[in-house]
Amino acid sequence: ATDGLQILAQQTDIKFKESPTENYRYRYVDLVYSSKLRQISYSAHVGVNQSQPENDAAYRRPKYAFDLAYNTGIQTFSLSALQELTDASLGGGNQIADGDRPVGNESARNIDRFERKRVEAYWDIRALCDLCSFVVGGYRIQDRYLPSEQISTQQGWNFGFIYALSNRSKMVTKFSKATNDFTDNQFGEDFNSQITRLEFRHEFNKGVSLSCHISKEKRETLAGEEPYTEQFVGAGFRYDF
Repeated sequence: ATDGLQILAQQTDIKFKESPTENYRYRYVDLVYSSKLRQISYSAHVGVNQSQPENDAAYRRPKYAFDLAYNTGIQTFSLSALQELTDASLGGGNQIADGDRPVGNESARNIDRFERKRVEAYWDIRALCDLCSFVVGGYRIQDRYLPSEQISTQQGWNFGFIYALSNRSKMVTKFSKATNDFTDNQFGEDFNSQITRLEFRHEFNKGVSLSCHISKEKRETLAGEEPYTEQFVGAGFRYDF
């Protein structure tokens, strides 16, 4: 029997007040099949992504993704792989960032469109204390920019600590560190980055939850330029029905 079958679709219109020639529309359609066994769960994604500039030809690429997790009860091992077309309109990907997965980088010139390949592996252990869990893992992201065909590579590791304040509330601390390399330094400077994130999650009742977070990113170019820092503050409300 099919455990889960989803069809996901998104359309986003991006407009620039000072530079209307950069306006574009982003679309995707995604078919997801998922299954959960006693200790193993997995999901497979197949879809199409399209980025349509207002005054240019559309970029269209297929999307493939696969996620696999093995849960022993006190620890979980997970592995995932993805290939998709995305862009830098939200700092590394046209998607709502929730902090659970690393984002990539951009050339800081325009709204870049790129074909992304990502692999990652994580280990989650809950045996060290009754109210907490630790997550540690590594990842590698390769972005092929369109239409220039330049390639950037990001690889790094993440560490997270989750503490249950109550049955409904959790405090999450995350830290990640990565190196970012471009094939052509005229397209982008190689840099190192590190991100620290603090998040609070609360579930009011089944299907209704609230989260808020603050994070700070620091980038240092290998060319010795002044470090770049950026801070993010956000909140989200979720209702499942």
